[in-house]
Amino acid sequence: MEALITLVILGIGLAGAAKFQAFALSGNREVKNRAEAVNLLREQAARLRHFATLQQYQALPARGSRQHPGTLTTYHLDWQLTPAPNGDWKRLTLRVHWPTATGPRREAIQTLIAGHEPARSGWRLK
Repeated sequence: MEALITLVILGIGLAGAAKFQAFALSGNREVKNRAEAVNLLREQAARLRHFATLQQYQALPARGSRQHPGTLTTYHLDWQLTPAPNGDWKRLTLRVHWPTATGPRREAIQTLIAGHEPARSGWRLK
């Protein structure tokens, strides 16, 4: 009888440990997805900032989107460039969303892209 009670208590404890492990894994999955999404936003901003001439800057697409297969899910990335009303720069708005079991998640960032040729922005040393 005592052994049966011990087995029941042990079973309840193991079930609780398994549930905690599943909860911890789902939390890790969410953190991994969010970190990967933010990295995608940063990489896309760097791609759009990488131009060698002013003509390439002026030819940047006003809008764009793409899908990216991630480690645990597929990300949907879109961006929009808005010209500045006064000044030689553009506002870049980047958004990413991805599906999860509890509903879609989203991240977004905004940054500026200056319209100056990188080749002409260095210091002249004598």
